[in-house]
Amino acid sequence: FALKRVLVLGQGAAGSITRILAVIERAAATSAQPMSRFLHGLWAFALLEQGRYEDAETKAREGLALLEEALGVPDPWLDHCLVQSLYFQGEEMLEDAIEFMESRTTAWNRESLEPEIFAQWFGLLAVLHCESREIDKSLQVFDDQLWPQSSAAELHSNPQVQLAALSLLWRLETRGASEVARPRWATVLAKCRGVTLPKKGKEDNWAPFQHRNLLLDVVLVRALCVNSAADARSLKSFLESVKGKVQHLTEGIGAEAYASIASSIAMLFRHDGPEKELLAQQSTARQELRSLKPSWNCLGGSAVQRGLLLEAVEGPVVCGAPEVNYDKLFL
Repeated sequence: FALKRVLVLGQGAAGSITRILAVIERAAATSAQPMSRFLHGLWAFALLEQGRYEDAETKAREGLALLEEALGVPDPWLDHCLVQSLYFQGEEMLEDAIEFMESRTTAWNRESLEPEIFAQWFGLLAVLHCESREIDKSLQVFDDQLWPQSSAAELHSNPQVQLAALSLLWRLETRGASEVARPRWATVLAKCRGVTLPKKGKEDNWAPFQHRNLLLDVVLVRALCVNSAADARSLKSFLESVKGKVQHLTEGIGAEAYASIASSIAMLFRHDGPEKELLAQQSTARQELRSLKPSWNCLGGSAVQRGLLLEAVEGPVVCGAPEVNYDKLFL
């Protein structure tokens, strides 16, 4: 329930998050009854998006306590919010976050979760392992949960699952694991065709779910850059369709920022131009991304998911901040 309300009201959109928090806090102050566990999920998420991580942890634990008392079972969205609140409290909490997630592995699987929350849950677990430099464990989550070869088409065709899978590959590349990431990029992109990307050879015809998720659009741009040195046609075509999407976005939703972020990511990672211009192009792209940081939330998604943009600018991220001991921009 809480996840559906977040998606409907605009996950990651600053105005929507402020509105959610204002409504819930007003209700909590005036109601004679305790807030429901469902509203605690929304409450914790809104606090997360406003950077109030300890408060978010408190509300998530309160909601879980209510649920335990009422039904004796966990709740995936409250669990997810609790882990994110621990994550953003710093690297010293990373082990606690992983331990909590692994304690829930018997409760959460493809059969018990809707695809959207399944992608959020296992995508986050993979990120925690990745930021802990546990590359093998992160790949295991990718291969066994996010992108199993034996999986039904329904999982691979879900935009949220595609977002989680491609986002993890981006993080792995940032940490120097391109050898294991590269073949997986192609595998995931093949399933995006006809769903969130046009079919090969039919780039002028938008796919059914193309440009429905702005953060996924940016991640798809990054994925299309991987093979851009050999063939940049799909990348160029998709960037043109991003410009077309801007014309259909509601004024005030950050349309120009969305297009600029997508363009900057392409400039940063594509390799189809003159090599002598590459370093200057990448420097310009990073400067543009930094200047757009106040507008990153126009893409939607969670703060953890949007951490990819910080990785593009600063290199590997740990718990929402650049890795302290990282001495080069890219491995």
